[in-house]
Amino acid sequence: MARRRKTRTNKKLLSSSSSSKVSNEGNDDVDRLSNLPLDVLHRIFTVFNMIEVVKLSVLSKFWWGFWKTLPVIHFNADDFGNENDDYELYETFENCVEKVLRVRGNHPIHTFHAFLYYLDSSIYHIRSWIRNLVMRNVQHIYLTFDNPLFVELLDLPVSLFSSKSLISLHLKLSLNPGTWLEVPLPESIDLPRLKILNFQSVCKMSTEFLKKFTLGCPVLESLYLSFCEFEESSDHLIISSLQIQDLLIQRCIPVNNPYDFKITVSAPNLTSFTCGDLHVSDFHIENLSLLKTADLDMARRTSEDEYEEAKGI
Repeated sequence: MARRRKTRTNKKLLSSSSSSKVSNEGNDDVDRLSNLPLDVLHRIFTVFNMIEVVKLSVLSKFWWGFWKTLPVIHFNADDFGNENDDYELYETFENCVEKVLRVRGNHPIHTFHAFLYYLDSSIYHIRSWIRNLVMRNVQHIYLTFDNPLFVELLDLPVSLFSSKSLISLHLKLSLNPGTWLEVPLPESIDLPRLKILNFQSVCKMSTEFLKKFTLGCPVLESLYLSFCEFEESSDHLIISSLQIQDLLIQRCIPVNNPYDFKITVSAPNLTSFTCGDLHVSDFHIENLSLLKTADLDMARRTSEDEYEEAKGI
C-alpha cells in the first residue's frame, strides 16, 4: 500500500510539472502572475503549502527564485503521506523542510506553520528548523503534531526561548486529548516581544513553568492553555501576571485528585477569560475590574468531541 501511494504522489507531481511547461512554452504571456509586485505575490501565496509553491519552479527562473523569498511558509506532512503509510516518505518530508530553510539565502521568514508526525527520530530535524528560524528573526511559529509516537518530551533549542523577534508561539503537541508531551525549559526565558503563547497537550504544567514565561515575556498579552496536564507535585496552580489581557484554560486536567486542585488567576489587566474545564472545580480570580467578557463552559464532552475540539483550537 505504501509503495502505491508513493507512486501516485510522484505521478501527480510529474503531471503538474509537465502541464505547466507546455503552457509556458505555448504562450510567453501566459505567466502574467509573475508581473505582479512581489509584495502582492507574497500575500497571494500566504495560504499555499510550500510544496505547491515549489512546483511553480518549472515555469521559469522567476518562479524558481520566488519560493525562496516567501515570508510566510506552510508545511504539511500529509503532502508526503504519514508515518503509518511510508516512513521513507515522511523522512523525505523532513529533509525537504530542512533544504527549503537552508537554501533561502538571506530572505527573512516572518511566519512558519508546520503540521507534523512526531517520531523519536524527528527531534534532530525540529531542533535544526527552529534554530534556523530564530536566526532569520521569525516572528510567528505554529507547530502542530498529530499524535506523538513513542516519545515523552519535546526538547526545543534554548535559542527559541531567547528570541528577540518572536511575537507568537503556538505549540499544539498532540491532537489526541489523552496524549501529552513535556517541554523542558531553560533556567530563564527572555522573549521581549512575545505577545501570544498557546500551549496544547503539554504535561507537567506548573506555577513555576508559567512563571518563567510571565517574567521573561514583559509584553505577553494572551495565554492559551488547552488539554494540558498539571504537574502532580502540586495541588495549586497560580497564574500571576500584570500584562495578560486574554486568558483561556480549556480542558486541562490535574494529575492529582481534581477535587483538591485549585487554580488562582491574578491578572489585574485581564479583559477576557475563557474556561471550559470539567476536571478542576476550584477557581479563584483576583481583581476583575477590567474584565469585559467571560465564557465558562463546564459541559461534559465525549472522547470524540474532545478530539474534534483539539483539532480546532
